[in-house]
Parts: sequence; C-alpha cells; structure tokens
Amino acid sequence: MPPPIVAGESGGVGLAALLKVVSDQALRGRIGLGQNARVFLINTEGATDPRLYGELVGATPAQVITKNVQRAKTGGSSS
Repeated sequence: MPPPIVAGESGGVGLAALLKVVSDQALRGRIGLGQNARVFLINTEGATDPRLYGELVGATPAQVITKNVQRAKTGGSSS
C-alpha cells in the first residue's frame, strides 16, 4: 500500500482526477492512458487546513508524515 499523502484541496486535485480516470475504462481510452503510461503529478500544497485534514483523514498532518518517515526507515513495512 502506498503511503498516505499530505495535501490540501487544490494540491490533491490532480491525484483525485487521475484516480477518477483510471477507474473508468472509457476515460482511460479517450485520453490514451494505457497500462504502460507514466503519469507525473506535482503537489505543491500541504494541508492548508490541518483541523479539517485531521477530521477527514483521522490523523493530523504531522502524524501522517511521522508514519511515512517510519515506513521509509523500515523499508516500507507499516506498524
């Protein structure tokens, strides 16, 4: 499982759009997103509303970042 992402509303919109496209075969075909496609996303915004982020995600941005750092140090295993 990929690590959670700390992103604000506009920072996460590119990923949200990509998730929508890859879940719809017709959309994938229409834009030419095949199984060998590579997608480069840039997220330039963190959690701009940490309180709302915590409500939606169930953890504060700092907790998510700390867990991601721990995962990286252990080679990706989660605890």
